[in-house]
Amino acid sequence: MRIARVAVGDAVLHARADGDATAVGAWVPIEDPYLALGEGRLPADIGAPVPSAEARLLAPAAPTVLVGIAQNRGSTDRPLPVQAWLRARAPSSRTASPCASGATRAGSSSRPRSRS
Repeated sequence: MRIARVAVGDAVLHARADGDATAVGAWVPIEDPYLALGEGRLPADIGAPVPSAEARLLAPAAPTVLVGIAQNRGSTDRPLPVQAWLRARAPSSRTASPCASGATRAGSSSRPRSRS
């Protein structure tokens, strides 16, 4: 079963491919595949097939965090330490937010921190 997220008009749907391995003739809307597969079963069809020409493929999941890694080179063309970073989908604020313990913590910036 090939599962995808597709946009049909203004709606975003999970769907399964209806067709052979070389050409998808249509996308069949299905229930949340993460929930169904987590319960150990295949996702059920929930709608009529949508012709491939009417559906636009989307990323397999809605992105929430972008993870990156870089291997930079210095001016002498020697590798510098590997640098990794995380980016939130939306910038976070620097205001204090409550923690579960009742204490507060400062929010973090979505900008990378530079080393001095």
